[in-house]
Amino acid sequence: MHMDQETQKEARKVEALLDEIKSNTQARPGKSFYNGILQGAGIVLGTIVGVVLVGWVLSILGVIPGVSELTQRFAEILQKRY
Repeated sequence: MHMDQETQKEARKVEALLDEIKSNTQARPGKSFYNGILQGAGIVLGTIVGVVLVGWVLSILGVIPGVSELTQRFAEILQKRY
Protein backbone atom coordinates (compact mmCIF):
# COMPACT_ATOMS: atom_id res chain seq x y z
CA MET A 1 0.00 0.00 0.00
CA HIS A 2 1.47 3.29 -1.07
CA MET A 3 0.62 6.53 0.76
CA ASP A 4 1.14 9.97 -0.64
CA GLN A 5 3.38 12.42 1.20
CA GLU A 6 0.53 14.32 2.85
CA THR A 7 -0.95 11.13 4.27
CA GLN A 8 2.48 10.07 5.52
CA LYS A 9 2.93 13.42 7.30
CA GLU A 10 -0.44 13.07 8.98
CA ALA A 11 0.35 9.48 9.97
CA ARG A 12 3.63 10.63 11.56
CA LYS A 13 1.78 13.35 13.49
CA VAL A 14 -0.75 10.83 14.77
CA GLU A 15 2.04 8.43 15.70
CA ALA A 16 3.89 11.17 17.59
CA LEU A 17 0.72 12.10 19.48
CA LEU A 18 0.07 8.47 20.36
CA ASP A 19 3.64 8.08 21.61
CA GLU A 20 3.23 11.18 23.78
CA ILE A 21 -0.06 9.89 25.20
CA LYS A 22 1.55 6.52 25.90
CA SER A 23 4.50 8.08 27.72
CA ASN A 24 2.20 10.31 29.79
CA THR A 25 -0.12 7.48 30.83
CA GLN A 26 2.53 4.93 31.74
CA ALA A 27 3.29 6.46 35.12
CA ARG A 28 4.57 4.52 38.07
CA PRO A 29 1.81 2.79 40.06
CA GLY A 30 2.70 4.75 43.20
CA LYS A 31 2.35 8.07 41.43
CA SER A 32 -0.99 7.04 40.01
CA PHE A 33 -2.13 5.95 43.47
CA TYR A 34 -1.17 9.27 45.08
CA ASN A 35 -2.72 11.23 42.22
CA GLY A 36 -5.95 9.29 42.74
CA ILE A 37 -5.90 9.96 46.49
CA LEU A 38 -5.34 13.69 45.93
CA GLN A 39 -8.03 13.86 43.28
CA GLY A 40 -10.51 12.10 45.56
CA ALA A 41 -9.67 14.42 48.47
CA GLY A 42 -10.09 17.44 46.21
CA ILE A 43 -13.48 16.27 45.04
CA VAL A 44 -14.66 15.68 48.62
CA LEU A 45 -13.37 19.02 49.90
CA GLY A 46 -14.73 20.89 46.90
CA THR A 47 -18.14 19.30 47.36
CA ILE A 48 -18.20 20.18 51.06
CA VAL A 49 -17.23 23.79 50.38
CA GLY A 50 -19.80 24.05 47.60
CA VAL A 51 -22.62 22.64 49.73
CA VAL A 52 -21.71 24.91 52.64
CA LEU A 53 -21.64 27.99 50.42
CA VAL A 54 -24.95 27.15 48.77
CA GLY A 55 -26.53 26.48 52.18
CA TRP A 56 -25.14 29.73 53.54
CA VAL A 57 -26.49 31.77 50.61
CA LEU A 58 -29.88 30.07 50.82
CA SER A 59 -30.06 30.68 54.56
CA ILE A 60 -29.27 34.38 54.05
CA LEU A 61 -32.02 34.57 51.46
CA GLY A 62 -34.41 32.84 53.85
CA VAL A 63 -35.03 29.90 51.55
CA ILE A 64 -34.00 27.36 54.18
CA PRO A 65 -36.01 27.96 57.36
CA GLY A 66 -34.39 27.16 60.67
CA VAL A 67 -30.83 27.54 59.52
CA SER A 68 -30.49 31.00 61.03
CA GLU A 69 -31.58 29.64 64.43
CA LEU A 70 -29.08 26.82 64.09
CA THR A 71 -26.26 29.19 63.22
CA GLN A 72 -27.18 31.45 66.13
CA ARG A 73 -27.06 28.46 68.45
CA PHE A 74 -23.63 27.48 67.13
CA ALA A 75 -22.42 31.06 67.60
CA GLU A 76 -23.65 31.03 71.20
CA ILE A 77 -21.88 27.75 71.89
CA LEU A 78 -18.65 29.03 70.36
CA GLN A 79 -18.84 32.28 72.35
CA LYS A 80 -19.37 30.41 75.63
CA ARG A 81 -16.60 27.95 74.88
CA TYR A 82 -13.96 30.35 73.60
